[in-house]
Amino acid sequence: MPVATIDSANMVTLFTEDGKVVHRLVYNVRNSSKQFLEIKLPQKADVWSVFVDKKPVESSLNMQGSLLVPLIKSRAENALLKAFPVEVIYCMTENRFTWSGSLTSHLPSIDLMTSQLIWSVYLPNEYTYHYFDSSLEKEEIIQGINVFTDNNRQYDEKAMNDLYQSKDINWKELQGQLSNLYKGNRDYRSSFKNVPIQTDEISSQLNAELEFTGRLNGLNQQKLPQTSVYGTSKGAGVMPIQIKIPAGGQVYRFAKTIVKGDDPLNFKVVYSRNQTTEMAKWGILLIIIGCIYLIRRKTINLFVNIKNLLTKLYDVAKKNKDTIKTCAQSKMTPFILFGFMFVCLFVSIPLSILVFFLFWISAGYHIVLFWNKKEVQKATPENNMEQYVM
Repeated sequence: MPVATIDSANMVTLFTEDGKVVHRLVYNVRNSSKQFLEIKLPQKADVWSVFVDKKPVESSLNMQGSLLVPLIKSRAENALLKAFPVEVIYCMTENRFTWSGSLTSHLPSIDLMTSQLIWSVYLPNEYTYHYFDSSLEKEEIIQGINVFTDNNRQYDEKAMNDLYQSKDINWKELQGQLSNLYKGNRDYRSSFKNVPIQTDEISSQLNAELEFTGRLNGLNQQKLPQTSVYGTSKGAGVMPIQIKIPAGGQVYRFAKTIVKGDDPLNFKVVYSRNQTTEMAKWGILLIIIGCIYLIRRKTINLFVNIKNLLTKLYDVAKKNKDTIKTCAQSKMTPFILFGFMFVCLFVSIPLSILVFFLFWISAGYHIVLFWNKKEVQKATPENNMEQYVM
């Protein structure tokens, strides 16, 4: 039996346009006897704070460069061990955003199994994100390729700050107001095809997103206690934060269940600046217009031929109006069309679709005709009774 497990993990990552990446990792741990949580951070990661059960702790780096976070034992509650949060905030510097390109991000692996993980990612608003690839499950609004659609969910920093300053946050009462905290796609919930996410789990992740701004502001203003990390090249202690990180952008989420320690946790996104995307859209539109102009004569001839064909068909139908009416009213017509539809499958799919359409028209016509006859039959005895009484 494992001596410690992670019930859930709530991750929030912020990307800035100049290349700074801030990760906030929150693990909800149940522990009976494990001494340390080992987090394999990247070599260039600068740890800003480490908290266990909402209290700052001194952590260290081992010989492999992994962060060792001291754990406490879970308190027993109703014969079960109660989970406590382990929070780590660290910063990295990556390549800055360009006019177009791609970026990749990874979450660190740990030496415990996680039952469920949700990862929220904040990306700059000035860009359009065309395609996401991830080892985790992507939420449905980022499935597929986004070229012309504008399906973004923008984080409203001012609204979030106002909500964060509230003393009591009751998520059940705020369900109807949460959509106002986002711009663009205002659906604050995430839908996943293969990962079932419950309402309370989404609320927990929204809470992590909400706290992210407050934690960064607290670190920047030195409201949060300093923690120490031993074994770094900088010596003991964490350097004071001299920069302000604006917690804003477009927010997208990923999820995964039953995460083992060596499972890859990453995503890649292809992006372009909004101006580049608009120029590409206008360029494609101009190309289409140019192609239509180049083949304008063929296009005009095509419309003329279609018009002539429809005119001939109309003349034929007008001359054979009585024959067509007799065939349409025949009860055998729907059966003939239904059989002809299957024959056309071996000849032409479009022709089969056309016959299928005609079959439903004929079937609908005969259904309506049958219904009208039934109504007339129902009304006939009543009329006879009225005549008999008179």
